[in-house]
Amino acid sequence: MMDRYQQHFDNATNKRKELDLWAIWSCYDANDEPTNWSEVPFPDMFELRYEVDNGTVKRYVTDLTWEGLYKLADEMMQASGDRHHQFVEAFTPSRHNIRGIYTLWTGS
Repeated sequence: MMDRYQQHFDNATNKRKELDLWAIWSCYDANDEPTNWSEVPFPDMFELRYEVDNGTVKRYVTDLTWEGLYKLADEMMQASGDRHHQFVEAFTPSRHNIRGIYTLWTGS
């Protein structure tokens, strides 16, 4: 199991370097493991929201692939001004149960 885990994060580190991103990929579970960066994990997603202390950053999603979501998460995290949370941890359906709107979760 540890080899698969390590391989997953090595892959994510390489993708971060390739795309020149600030955010660090930290998603890892059966539902959001990006083994294929061109895979479309949430085909119904059209908007991503990132809630921070000073408000909510909202973006329309134009690239539904894992790679597209990683790039969008990086851009949203930087736009928020929050430099404490650098880890992309999850994408979940909106707590308001609005189909197609997802929330970006981050950590430090």
